[in-house]
Amino acid sequence: MKRSFLVLESIVICLMIPLLLVGCSKSLPTQNSTSSNTTIVGTWNWIRSSGGFTGGTITPASAGYTMKISFGSEGTYQSYRDDTLYASTRYTVRQIDSSQIIHYADSVRFWPQYFELAASDTLYLTDDLVDGYRSLYSRQR
Repeated sequence: MKRSFLVLESIVICLMIPLLLVGCSKSLPTQNSTSSNTTIVGTWNWIRSSGGFTGGTITPASAGYTMKISFGSEGTYQSYRDDTLYASTRYTVRQIDSSQIIHYADSVRFWPQYFELAASDTLYLTDDLVDGYRSLYSRQR
């Protein structure tokens, strides 16, 4: 009986240590929420995506289709495949520390994505997943 109590106590201690280490941080990240972000508003043409669990690269030529996405100033998102509406939902942009993350209302079909504007006409979207993709888009003129 005493031995089983010691084993149980050891397991509880082993589970508590990571929680204490993770829970003890100097400060919490700041989080601001906005309904949309004017820097990404517009229509973007897909150039390529890299990553996934294979680490490969997909382009419109290798995939056999084109894609474009549109972020509306009123928080609407639309995705087109070969110029046909493929999906639509609403989005918000959240600032967490120095990162901007797009959150989609339809969280079943769309994962949160980090975004980065390399220039006013170059957008990188990175899936917030371990095996996610990093996709490059150019602004449609």
